Amino acid sequence: MSDVQYESQVAVPHEYFHNMSKMDYGDPHRAFIRELFQNSVDAGATKFILAFDYNEREIIAIDDGCGMNEDIIRNRLLVMGGSHKDKPDAIGAFGHAKILIYFSWESYEIRTTNIRVFGKSNRYSIEYLDDTINGTVSTVKIADAEDFQRIYRAVRTFFLKCDTNVDVTLVKIDGDDDSAELVKQNLKILQPIPIQSKFMNINIGTSFGVSEWNNQYVYVRSNGVYMFENWSNVLKNPIIVETIGSARDLFTQNRDSLKREYGEEFQTLISKINADNVSMTNSALQSFFNTQIKEPDKRKKTKERKELLPVLNGTFLCWGKTEAEWNLYYRKQRVKKIKYFMEHVVEHYRTKTQCQEKIRVGFVFDSSVDGVLNHQGTDLSTVFLNPIRIEKFNKDKREMVYEIIDIICHELAHFETIIHEGQQYHNESFNMRFHKIKKIFWDIDVWYKKFKICCKTF
Repeated sequence: MSDVQYESQVAVPHEYFHNMSKMDYGDPHRAFIRELFQNSVDAGATKFILAFDYNEREIIAIDDGCGMNEDIIRNRLLVMGGSHKDKPDAIGAFGHAKILIYFSWESYEIRTTNIRVFGKSNRYSIEYLDDTINGTVSTVKIADAEDFQRIYRAVRTFFLKCDTNVDVTLVKIDGDDDSAELVKQNLKILQPIPIQSKFMNINIGTSFGVSEWNNQYVYVRSNGVYMFENWSNVLKNPIIVETIGSARDLFTQNRDSLKREYGEEFQTLISKINADNVSMTNSALQSFFNTQIKEPDKRKKTKERKELLPVLNGTFLCWGKTEAEWNLYYRKQRVKKIKYFMEHVVEHYRTKTQCQEKIRVGFVFDSSVDGVLNHQGTDLSTVFLNPIRIEKFNKDKREMVYEIIDIICHELAHFETIIHEGQQYHNESFNMRFHKIKKIFWDIDVWYKKFKICCKTF
């Protein structure tokens, strides 16, 4: 085959990059700042300033990282698929984000060391300046069709979900009321979840009640930089997943998801969380269940007990109040009736199923749950019920009875699943056991009469 003389190349219009950024990323505005910020993190920056100039419709990113030379700019940064990030812990390394950071906007400018780059789409020019700066300054011009304020809101939310050692400052420039805000990356309080994984650490987060954190999401970060999130319908606190290893190995090209082999394990985690919103997501209960239940110290005066601890009353257990608060609450006659009825229901279950294991009952004062099962082996199983949730049915005793039985049957199904299968998630086996147990208490009229008999005891 003879040599072919190529006379031209495929033209790439500006709209191509703009459209690609919209299609490649689920949230292009969030991804834009994520890519900018992680470039600075990978460059070793300790300070990152992001200025929004509303008059000029420009976004300026300033960092104090290592900067770039001309070779890196020409042969790595401004080359499709090129990257100079060889460190194993570098967050970016695909060479794809430059489309979103620079090429898709109206125009862009890059200042680093003594170099100035001015470009639009896939065309650019490089010039050398007399003065030298440390780090990198990137400026992008935003087209009039883009919602400038929406980008600002996405940026602020993004930084609040990061946890890095970089000081981040947001600046708004509008000519009349310029302002700067040091964004404190929060959610510092994390409690590890004991799930073994080679590529991620899983933690329960405390949201502090701020709107930027949605308690029903699992958030994924790489080296503290927020990547993406996954919704869960049962969470009471946010779950934070910190990935371990190279981002290039773990994430897809747009970093909005994990690669297939890691994504499968991540989805298994989500399924486990959805199946069991107590032991996985309730940090207070998890901490309690990981400790051995001990008898209260009788030598201490009740009024002096300040800490939360379990309180035993025969075989009945209370968790979530101090002993003094529990004693005060227990004086309510309707609470005693519920307690007595719970014991009656559990004993009936043990008789009908010929269960040899002892099962205690108790109250849990946690607003996030209706009931809880704690299983720590033979003779250490406890079915907890939230009496505050149940008391809302106080005016309709029949419905109250139904709710009590329904919650107890649910937790007993968990108990059977643990005994026979060693786990307590909501799988098909659990559903079969739950319906089987509910048949024992099928006649609600009979149990309503038994509840009234229990009530007459007090």
